[in-house]
Amino acid sequence: DALSPLNEGYPSNVWLLYRWITPLLRRGLNKKLELTDVYKAPSFDQADTLSERLERFVSREVIGWPRMT
Repeated sequence: DALSPLNEGYPSNVWLLYRWITPLLRRGLNKKLELTDVYKAPSFDQADTLSERLERFVSREVIGWPRMT
């Protein structure tokens, strides 16, 4: 799995978007895109990580919020 260019820390979000999306669009012109054609999300942006962060935030905001397991 290729890592997302987000991991490389480019200074400009516009440049980052251009650098990330252009090869993907080119690939999509030549063939149907598969899940393996898309970059793997960085760990900080994966659903498990984000849902845990949300759960911790909500737990702090709402007293007695039960932990989902």
